Amino acid sequence: MKINQEIHITTDGKTTYAVLKQNGKVLNRSEAKCHPDDKFDFETGAKIALDRLEMKRT
Repeated sequence: MKINQEIHITTDGKTTYAVLKQNGKVLNRSEAKCHPDDKFDFETGAKIALDRLEMKRT
C-alpha cells in the first residue's frame, strides 16, 4: 500500500495550525498563537507551527 502523507497549514488570523495526515488520518497536530500585542504574520506562524509539529514526531 502506498503511504500518502500531507501537512495542512491553516489559520484563523490569530492562531496558525499544522496538521500531519497519513492516508487521510490525522497523526499529529500543533499550533502557534500570536501574542495580542504582536502583528499577525502567516509565514512566521506557519514556521513555528511546523517546527512544533516536527518536534512532536521525534
